[in-house]
Amino acid sequence: DISIPAAVKSYEEYLVFYQDAVFFPVQNIIDLWKEDFPNLNIILQVNRKDLKLKEQCNIKYIDNKDIDVEKFHSLFNKCGVHLCLSEIDSYSHLINQCKLVKSIPIAVGGGPMKELMNRDWGYSIGGKKKKLKEGLGSRYVFNKEDFVDTVNKIKDLSEKSLESMGNNGRQDALKRHGMCDNLFK
Repeated sequence: DISIPAAVKSYEEYLVFYQDAVFFPVQNIIDLWKEDFPNLNIILQVNRKDLKLKEQCNIKYIDNKDIDVEKFHSLFNKCGVHLCLSEIDSYSHLINQCKLVKSIPIAVGGGPMKELMNRDWGYSIGGKKKKLKEGLGSRYVFNKEDFVDTVNKIKDLSEKSLESMGNNGRQDALKRHGMCDNLFK
């Protein structure tokens, strides 16, 4: 549990990680991010030569080389909404850590493990499964309309509703792992 009880949560701050495996969803997120959306923090973890970065005042690109563990934990706790991409390594772990720090996960891409997501603490944006050429597996096609609708829904929620979702997610994650909540008492 990387929770920092004294951290000030901001639901106007979103967080997403970029790895090679998540090029398509992250590029779509950058392309769709509107100027009236909350702040988007993107941690760039790998070579990103194909990623088209957009200069916009509410998008911040953070090179993983420039962020130590303490800064990472602080940012992870501060950001009130986390975009959890199904193609990323340790997807279920990322969703649970997000819930443990009282942030709202938005599961993007392939169907998340159903037991990890619930409208009481997060959102799920599915995608359509698309077969790759020559039968080399499949990938999910990003659902752009659902993504924009979900960000707008969250923008319209009250601070109290967002805090309640964060608390619900933390309690669910603690229950799943047989933990008690000593940190926030």
